[in-house]
Amino acid sequence: MLCQQLEELKLEYYEDPIHGIPGMAQLRRRMQTPLATNMCVVNFDHLAAALHQPCVDVVLADLVMWGGIQGMLELGDVTPLFGLEMTIHSAFELGIGMAANLQVAAALDPVQRAIDFGLENMAHEIIVPHIPVRAGRVAVPDGPGLGVQPNWDEIEQFRTDVMEVR
Repeated sequence: MLCQQLEELKLEYYEDPIHGIPGMAQLRRRMQTPLATNMCVVNFDHLAAALHQPCVDVVLADLVMWGGIQGMLELGDVTPLFGLEMTIHSAFELGIGMAANLQVAAALDPVQRAIDFGLENMAHEIIVPHIPVRAGRVAVPDGPGLGVQPNWDEIEQFRTDVMEVR
């Protein structure tokens, strides 16, 4: 199996190398490298099943899947109790979503690994201030709320008029 051949590389983790909790559990028993998921454990019901069939070491949590900021805070309370790590996964949110990810990651002690970050690949962030990437690092925005505001001028460029269907 490919994962076993890659063991000597001592990768940080494998992200969803196989489909579903049963497959991840079977692989988990044979691997040293941690397994991470943002696909088969995406809510608290899945977390219970994953604990029953140990299959994951790192929960890659998305704000939208785990019930927003409150759900992420609850997940941050629970994961250490079961010996799981947690970090923030990104589905390439625009700037507002990424600012939320950064704020949540900074607020949660269990988040010790780098989080996903995709703004450097975006043509538009639609926020001010922009979140700069410097030497592969980003700072948590430090203004009120999420630390950023919508850039309404930039958003207006992308607005389309939608005709009302009757």
